[in-house]
Amino acid sequence: DASEGGLAVALAETVFNTDLGLSLDLDLTKAQLFSETPGRFVVTVAPEDTAAFEEILGDDAVAVGVVTADHAVRADLADGSLDVAADEAQKIWEEAIPCLMKSKD
Repeated sequence: DASEGGLAVALAETVFNTDLGLSLDLDLTKAQLFSETPGRFVVTVAPEDTAAFEEILGDDAVAVGVVTADHAVRADLADGSLDVAADEAQKIWEEAIPCLMKSKD
């Protein structure tokens, strides 16, 4: 589900607690990558099943990248690029709620 934190968080979560990474090619800006528009979700599909998956979903499915073995999230975006170690992204994600709970605002 890509509603909380947007597509960026949903994609990053797919590689948390794994040795895998992502290589993404998205025609989105950095701001759009974090858009929390509801009704979207991320599915990973084995390469040998990609054609069948795309045939079933047709235009409702959009391939955004591939799984890699380098444990990093890399994205080419409309307004630049993103390159972050998956462990670093996971640490930020895990610490976000406790950090907000300690905030005095």
